Amino acid sequence: MRPSVRRIARLLVLPLVVLVVGRFVIRYVDAQASDRCRRVQAEVAALVADHARDPSVPLVAFSTSEQIVVSELRSRLDRAVKARAAGATSVLVESGDLDPTSDQQASHTARITMPDGSEIGLRLRVGSDESPVLLIGVFTPQARESGEGKASP
Repeated sequence: MRPSVRRIARLLVLPLVVLVVGRFVIRYVDAQASDRCRRVQAEVAALVADHARDPSVPLVAFSTSEQIVVSELRSRLDRAVKARAAGATSVLVESGDLDPTSDQQASHTARITMPDGSEIGLRLRVGSDESPVLLIGVFTPQARESGEGKASP
């Protein structure tokens, strides 16, 4: 008994179609995640640069966030800017911390490294491309043995 052409096509072609479609979906989702990380990085870097130029300027990027958290960020930025040495500030954005003990999940975390070596960590939530970046927490990063940053509340 020879298998029919139809059966061979179904056994070989259908799995290939599923794999190709799955690959395109994965690429699309990865591209969206990368775009959001770049958006968060650009907004945080602009915020730090604006604050360094004029600390009295409101942190409008986070105007929809809870004001106590924004006040804490402003306080830490003020201290960092006062102690600031000449040089560039870097911003590293990663996937969220997904802290199960937190009442608000962060879609992203950002680590701001000032030229003097001081660091400020931000917990952020980003929904769709049109939604604002919400600041949901500020923390002091601690160095891990592996060299990566670990967020502590």
